[in-house]
This record gives sequence, structure tokens and C-alpha cells, in this order.
Amino acid sequence: MVSLNSGEVIQQANYYNYLNFVSISCEKVNALVKGVGYNDKAMSDFILKVDNCDSRVRATNLYQKPKTVILPLVFVGGLPFGGKDQQFTANFTLRFSLPKVDRKTSINIGINYSSTNKNKVYNEALDVPYDDYTLEKILSFPLTVQYNFTTSRVQPYFYLGFSGAFVNTKPAPNGYYTPPPDQYFGFALICGIGIEARIVSGLFVKADWRYELILQYPAIGLSYHF
Repeated sequence: MVSLNSGEVIQQANYYNYLNFVSISCEKVNALVKGVGYNDKAMSDFILKVDNCDSRVRATNLYQKPKTVILPLVFVGGLPFGGKDQQFTANFTLRFSLPKVDRKTSINIGINYSSTNKNKVYNEALDVPYDDYTLEKILSFPLTVQYNFTTSRVQPYFYLGFSGAFVNTKPAPNGYYTPPPDQYFGFALICGIGIEARIVSGLFVKADWRYELILQYPAIGLSYHF
């Protein structure tokens, strides 16, 4: 098996066949093959049992605990065909993972900027509807847990967490009553889904749809993994 720091598995062999082959001389250990998990610790423990079964000298397990991999990445994207409904997103993220234990789960911290122009419909006193576009700018510092459904070249994912966020709200003038701009700081729940696909080494095309204080529009753009 060959994998990247991002958790993408490039090649994965049938490890059951290999474990069955190396333990065929020890019946009691060979019976445990199907219960061995696909990770370094489980396989190392299994090989140790094989060695102790075949040898008069007790073998020693030199397995080392998996190291945390820290992956910096940037993403810039937006809603390219939204008209007045606009979305721009840019973020820098540090992704912490243990690829030798779980290639699909990571903990992410970083800084995120989003600008969302959304349409709202209001009614005047005489019930005359009018459109009111509001520009929501959010600068946040998120902490999320992300789960990638696959470890292939194309990886759909979802994430959940929270952030501390600075918010700037600015309604657009429309000829009716326009609420004044508003600024505040608060804590926000974050959840989102997305998909990213590797183009070349380190460079991904990515689509991300996020809820953070408001349901933002999907952002489509490029991500680079350092």
C-alpha cells in the first residue's frame, strides 16, 4: 500500500492473502487472520504472534506509535454564476491526522473568510413585497472534525465543529427602509459537506458548502496541499 500525507491511498494490496501466507505454518495464529485490522499496529501484533509461534526465542515488537501528520492547505473559491447571489470563500487550514491509524478522519484548525450576498424578501405595511440583498462578511477561527468518505483521488467529505467569528452585516440600499450595518463577535456552529479531486500533486479542485451563522452558497475553487 502506498499513501499520501492527505490520506489518499494510491495502491492497496490484499493483505489477508499475505497474512495467510506468512502464518500458514502456525495453525492457531493462521485462524486469526480475518480478525486483523487494516492498520500498522494490528499487523505488527499479528506478525509478532507468528514469530513467537515459529521460534524458540521470544520475538520483540519494535512497533513505534504513529506520528501525527500536520498538513497545511489553502482554499480559494466562490459561486461563479450566481448573479447578485454571490459567494466568496478563502481559508488557511492546518489538518491534523494519524494516517497510520485512520486515513479518513482529521482535526482542522485555521482561519476562514467568507462573503455572502443573499436575497431576502420583506413586506411593507401594505404587504408590498420587496427584495433586500444583505452582504454578510464573516472572519472566523474554526475548529472542526472532518471525515472523508474515501481515500481515493476523489474524496467527498463532511465536517462539524465550531468557531469564534467576527461578523459584518451590510444591507443593500433598495429604495425602502434599509437597516443599518451591524458588526458583532460571536461563537458559531459549523457544519458542511464537500468534495475535492486531485488534479496534480498538491493541487485539488474543490467544492464546499458550509453553514456558519448563515447557510452560505456553495464555493467552487482550487485547494493546494503543501
